[in-house]
Parts: sequence; C-alpha cells; structure tokens
Amino acid sequence: MAAAADQSRADGLDAEIARVRAQAESLRARRSLLASTVLSSPRTLARLRNAEKTSPSPEPKLTSAIKRASEHAKLHQENLHRICAGITAFRVQDPDPHAVDGGRVLGVRIEAFSDGHFLPPYYLLLHKPHPHLHSLRLHKHTIPPCIPLPALLSKHLPQPPPRRRRRRHDTARGTSPTGPDDGDADGDDADALPPPRQDLPALARALRRELCAHHLRIAAVARARRAAGLPPERTRVPGSAAEAEVRKGEEVADADEDAGRMRPVGKLDIVDVSAAHASAREVRIGWADGTEARVRVSREGKAVGAVALGPEADGDGEGRAERRRDIERAVLGGNGLVAEVVERLEGVFG
Repeated sequence: MAAAADQSRADGLDAEIARVRAQAESLRARRSLLASTVLSSPRTLARLRNAEKTSPSPEPKLTSAIKRASEHAKLHQENLHRICAGITAFRVQDPDPHAVDGGRVLGVRIEAFSDGHFLPPYYLLLHKPHPHLHSLRLHKHTIPPCIPLPALLSKHLPQPPPRRRRRRHDTARGTSPTGPDDGDADGDDADALPPPRQDLPALARALRRELCAHHLRIAAVARARRAAGLPPERTRVPGSAAEAEVRKGEEVADADEDAGRMRPVGKLDIVDVSAAHASAREVRIGWADGTEARVRVSREGKAVGAVALGPEADGDGEGRAERRRDIERAVLGGNGLVAEVVERLEGVFG
C-alpha cells in the first residue's frame, strides 16, 4: 500500500514538473516573439540610436540593444529581398589559375519558399567561354535533376555554333571566310553568323517558376499524406541508391508481412500517399485492400488526370482489376487540389 502511494506521489510530481517545463518553454517562446516584434520596428532602432547620441557614455545594455535591433533590421531586410526579389546575382572568382575567362564567374541565386519557410537556395554558375563574344555558358549548378534545365538552357541561353560549322556554312553558300587563317580564334569569320541572343533574366524566371511549382507539388503530397494519418516519408535523394532501395522496399512491402513490417494504415484504410516520381508530377494513392490510384498533378498542384484500379478479382495476380471510376471522380472533383484529396475521398469510403 505504501509503495503504491509513493508511486502515485512520484507520478504526480513528474506530471507537475512536466507541466512547469512546458509552461516555461511557452513563456520563453513568447518572450522571443515579443522581443523580435519590438526590435524589428524601425522606430525602436531610431529611438535607441538617438538615445546613444544624447548619452555621454552609453550603457552596455543600450549598446547591446542597438546591436540586436540592427541585426533584426538586417534580417528583416534580407527576408524582404528573398521574398520580393527571389533571384539575385553575384560575382565569384574561380581559384583555378587555368580557369576560363580568368576565373570570372557569374552566380545566380534562386530562392524558393514553401510551407512557411525558406528552402535552401539554388545556384547557377556561368562563365564566358569565348573571349570575343558576350555569350554565357553554364559552369556548375545545384538544380535538381527533375527540373528540365537542359531544355531551358537551350531555349533561353543558346550557345553560338562551333567555328568549323560556320565555315562549312559559308562554303555551302559559296563564300569564303575572311579570317587571317584557320587557326586564328579572333578572325573576322567569327562574325559570319551572329551569335544567338541569350536572355539570362528569362532563364532565371523560368527556373524559379519550375522550382516553386516543384516544391508546391511536394508540399501538396505531404499535406495529403498528413490528412490521411500517415507518417512522413523518409528523405530521399532523387536518383540515389537510397531512393532505389526505398522504392524496392515499397514494391515488396506486401511480402514483408510475415516479418512484422506492415505499412501503417491511415484514414479510409489508406496505406500510401506518395510521389511516384522525383518531380512529383504523379501521385500514388494506395489502400489496404490493394486498390491503387495514380493522379497526374499540374503545375499549380491540382489533379488533372486520374486512373484508379480496384484489387484483382482472384487475388493471385492474374485476375483483371476493376476500374474505380467513383474514386477517379472524387479525386478530380471539387477544387481539384491534391492537398485536399483525402477530404474528397471521404464521400466514397466514408
């Protein structure tokens, strides 16, 4: 009896300690929010600076407050730049002594915003390979493989044709190059065909649209997965061996039931809501009974096409699956947003 009373008293103390710790954490978060709100105000920084000017010997607290307010103002300005001007350019010096164009590199930083936070920026690094031309060429980049970067480069940043090709073009027209000799890289024949017009701002804007749409689709799939009551997916690197192993594990998940590694079953008996490809242009929805739907996703994160098949008739892998048009209508109905697909499916399975 005494042991039970002691255990009950200990449990009560543990609960009280946990409550006090949670309250302290909430108060610290509120203090941080209020301090950030006050220090981010331009009036606060102006008053602090005026107080520093009028004071013959500023106190350490005043100096510290001015420093923190200046840091908040700088961070606020940086966030405004990242939100309003999601594309910025900068210069980089390649340390390689044998680099093209003396190591001068033009960098383009592309910002993306998703689910209330900034994502790691993406970078394009370009250099000028031809000293007699102003054309730029891609040096390095951090764009995901699922983004059609080669097609965008071909459209907005076309490269000048090779010199030999231009010489053959002149010969086919019955003219001869006017350069000093075939080995002169700066001869007049370089101007026989003007280099194609490049549009770097258009390339950066197109890339940012693709990147933002890509992350919007990924966020929509994640929200649909949360709405289905499923745990978050494991982080995957597109095209990596880890992703291949994860995909392979998903394909044989049904065979792992004996080992006790059953996939979690969420709302409406949904066991899977995930992107079928790294680009998230196609979403897979699976149910515990074997029903599966494939949804094609638009740039805006809306379902524009769907195919749903029920479980196979005989269950041995040889029967013909029934087309589930009721699921297809629910997926494509309403506003069509992939993030709200689970709510629309409640009318079918609810």
